Amino acid sequence: MNRTLIELERVIQEGQESYVETGRALREIRDGRLYKNYNTFEEYREKRWGYDHSTIKSWIRASEVVENLRNNGHLSGQNTPTITQARELAVLEPDQQIEVARSTDFANTTVKKVLEKVKKLKPPAEISKKQTETEEKTLEQWLAEQVKKIA
Repeated sequence: MNRTLIELERVIQEGQESYVETGRALREIRDGRLYKNYNTFEEYREKRWGYDHSTIKSWIRASEVVENLRNNGHLSGQNTPTITQARELAVLEPDQQIEVARSTDFANTTVKKVLEKVKKLKPPAEISKKQTETEEKTLEQWLAEQVKKIA
């Protein structure tokens, strides 16, 4: 099997894109309440896919980072962050994500280096606060779904 460099890089690029597409699809299902055969999105993701809450949340958040960077002209096809890099960027505000992307060649930057850049913009205490706020929002959504289910 002698594929060319271009063919192999296309395979790699498509693999990098898959988490973005997966996260986008999950967000659309959740936000559009398209999980009609299930009572809640949580039930859907668990019974249909077998994924835990944190996995789904990380895919959605990572895809939102990539969409933010793309929509603001800070990504080229070869410079899409990996899912792990995008997860680290997800704790930042959208304008801060762009700031990091401007100075980062994701293809040649380790996750550790991305994390260092994130910490410079947002100290660990602020990162924990943002993660808690996101989890609280999810809890609020869950509670709303439970009330709707009971009613």
